[in-house]
Amino acid sequence: MGTYRSGEIWKYSPEEKNWKRLLKKNAEAGGWFDVMGIGRTSNRLVVNLAGYKDSIEEAAKRITTVIAVQNDSGWMEYEEENGLQFSTTAEAAGLFFVSAYDLGVCKLDLNSGNYQQLAKFPPPYRQTDSTRYAYKIFTHKEKLYAISHNVIYQWDETDSWISIDSVHFKKIEDDVYYIETSAPGIVTSLASDDKHLFASGERPFIPMVYMGDYGEPYESEPKGWRMLNRNWCTSKGKCQTGSTVQSLDVVGDTLYAAAADGLFRFPLAELDSAIAKEDSYYLISQDSQVVMPK
Repeated sequence: MGTYRSGEIWKYSPEEKNWKRLLKKNAEAGGWFDVMGIGRTSNRLVVNLAGYKDSIEEAAKRITTVIAVQNDSGWMEYEEENGLQFSTTAEAAGLFFVSAYDLGVCKLDLNSGNYQQLAKFPPPYRQTDSTRYAYKIFTHKEKLYAISHNVIYQWDETDSWISIDSVHFKKIEDDVYYIETSAPGIVTSLASDDKHLFASGERPFIPMVYMGDYGEPYESEPKGWRMLNRNWCTSKGKCQTGSTVQSLDVVGDTLYAAAADGLFRFPLAELDSAIAKEDSYYLISQDSQVVMPK
C-alpha cells in the first residue's frame, strides 16, 4: 500500500495481522511525496513517487520523481526532476512496462531507470488523431494489453498496437448503418486465468470473455467478445447489480467481479456452457444509427 504526502510503502501480513513499513521517501522540512504507482517483477516491488523535496513557494516548486526498485539490501532509487510518473505496470517476455499518463506506455529498464516510449495508439472510433494516454496495462499469455480511450489494444510483433475489440457497421438501408461492437463500451478492468482474457465495464454491465484466443470448443473469432450472462440478468431484465463492475480478478478456478453494491463470483468450470448461446458481437442501441459518408 502506498501513501500520499508521507511517501511510504506498507506491507500487510495476513498471518501476523499487522503492517510493516518497507519504504519512506524522506523530504526536507515542509516537503512531501505521493506514491503514484506500485508494480511487481520477480517478487520485487517497483514504486513510483512524485512530490517536492522542500517547502519552496508553490510557484517556484519543481516536481521531483523517484523510481524505487526493491533489491535484497533495500531499494535502488532513480531520482530526477520532472521525470517519469506511472500508475500501472506489467511484465511480458522479460520486459517491464509502465502506463505513464500522457507519455503513454513505456518500456522501463530497472537497472538504470531509463525508459523508452512505445508507439502511439491508433485513433479511437470517431477520432482522427492517435493518442498516447493509457488508462491501464495488463499481460495475458505473455502478451501486453492496454486500455486507451475505452478501446482494448494488444502490442504485436510489429511493434505497434492493434485493437482487439471492434466496431462493425450493419447496413439498414442505403448509407444508413447500425453500430455493432464487441467489448464493453466503457472498459474498467481486465483479468486473465492464463487461458482466457476477461473484461468489465459499461454497456454492457456484464463481464465478458475474449474469443480471439479462446480455443476449444470454439473457433477463434478475432475481435469477438461474449457476455458471461449465465444468471447475471434474468429474462425480466433484473440483474445482479445495476452498477458498473469496476474490477475483475481470478483466484484459483473462480472469476470475481467487484461493483459498488457487491462482490460477485463466477465458477470458471462453467465458462464454456455459459457463453454457448451468446453472440460475439452485439448491437449497442438504435441510438447508434449513423449515416455513412459517400
